[in-house]
Amino acid sequence: MSEAISEQSYEMGEAVLGQSFVSYTNYNFENSALELARCQWSNYADQHYLKGCKWSPDGTCLLTVVRGAGMHVMELPTDLYSGDTIMNSRPIVALSPAVSVPESGLIYDYCWYPGMNSANPATCCWLSSGHEGPIHLWDAFTGNLRCSYRGYNSVDELEAAISVTFSADGQNIFCGYKKNVKIFSTGRPGREYFEYATTHPASCLVTSQAQPGVVAIGKRFLF
Repeated sequence: MSEAISEQSYEMGEAVLGQSFVSYTNYNFENSALELARCQWSNYADQHYLKGCKWSPDGTCLLTVVRGAGMHVMELPTDLYSGDTIMNSRPIVALSPAVSVPESGLIYDYCWYPGMNSANPATCCWLSSGHEGPIHLWDAFTGNLRCSYRGYNSVDELEAAISVTFSADGQNIFCGYKKNVKIFSTGRPGREYFEYATTHPASCLVTSQAQPGVVAIGKRFLF
């Protein structure tokens, strides 16, 4: 198991080293928005609703979290890959999950692997952290659990991370907890990590795309 994970992590790392993550987006607000696709969940008895969605780094799919219905990967309609001009008469495509992970508990945070590229299955994965559980690394092709990263508190009890994010090069995982930030090595799942104390819960994290070792921490103040 550990050898397979190490080999997979090496492939992930090799893929990331060959890419550049520093990019600048040009926005054009002259044209009106055009709906291309949609996916809906019933929000009556089960009260399902979207808690968020994130584009994959390669732009081929969306990762969504739905209250009470887990996590889902939606693939972009293939006709949009052509680069042709999109007509206003284009029908709206009904999206259905390509991969689903039926996590029924509360999902605190989630993020894509930064070097994710659909042409390289080893890089297609995402992290999630949920209520009273470890951090999980999920396979975006199969929905299977690849491995877990476990953080513990001062009395050696398993503690859930409030926030999670990869370093820009994908080599490390930064995790925010109630009283500290823990840093895991992506290639070493389990409970090995560095820990840095914080005065307040680290409710959100973001890493620098230009400097993989730099991370900004947003703290939640409790009164």
